[in-house]
Amino acid sequence: RHTPFCILLAAGAALLSCACTPHLDTQADTLAWALGQNAAQSLLDNPIPNLDINRFQQAVGSTLDGKTAPKLDNMSDSLAWMLGEATAKNLQAGPLSSELDTKLFKRALAHTLKGRPSPLTTDQYNHAIASLVASVQAQAAREQEQADSAQKQYFAQLTADDPDIKHHPSGFYYKQLSPGQGPTVQYAQRILFNFHSYFMLTGQPSGHSSDPIIHVVGNPMFPGLIEAFQLMNAGSTYRFYFPFQLAYGAQGTSSIPPFTPLIYEIELLQTFDN
Repeated sequence: RHTPFCILLAAGAALLSCACTPHLDTQADTLAWALGQNAAQSLLDNPIPNLDINRFQQAVGSTLDGKTAPKLDNMSDSLAWMLGEATAKNLQAGPLSSELDTKLFKRALAHTLKGRPSPLTTDQYNHAIASLVASVQAQAAREQEQADSAQKQYFAQLTADDPDIKHHPSGFYYKQLSPGQGPTVQYAQRILFNFHSYFMLTGQPSGHSSDPIIHVVGNPMFPGLIEAFQLMNAGSTYRFYFPFQLAYGAQGTSSIPPFTPLIYEIELLQTFDN
């Protein structure tokens, strides 16, 4: 006896459904899938013209797996790879990176980009994303509290050890290393200066000027620097100690982590009349 074709067809459809749509048995599975779905949906909702989706997915997978980038032959390849690499690195920098199922994330990404239905209900998806947001906010609050405590201890020791350290009303500390001449700098004035900067809590270098820089005060500049330059006049050298709130804050930069206090040593070479 032969099995009726309609039964075989139904069984095949069930197998295909199982292969395409996984069972998400744990909260961690649900979160990994929701993140992959979210990354894909963001791309679908904001399409980039001529983006190579396959290359994008390859970049995500290679970056998450720690593999090196292949040779990229054209601008389209480079754009897709750059976007995929950034997506993966953002995931790796998140609070759940160590426990996230990256295979399931990659599967959700591919599944959603192909337009297949999600195994998550809308409520499950929204709850997973809300849980992630709450986790990120909690981690940021902990990091901010730790950084604030560390810099307060540093400033207390700094001012105890050196009575020449002064406190600015805006919240940073400073010391004049050598005097200058003439009027102090004004907001929006053009200036010429050199600088060296350091991570305050470790003393490690964070940046420097290889050549003198011409810049307009406040355009753009983090808040502490805007106030700091207005203490200086031509020929003076100062050392400034900026809490993270007056430096790059909770966002940081590509080279400065969030919640990082900084030291700047600045030599003001010249000021220019506006």
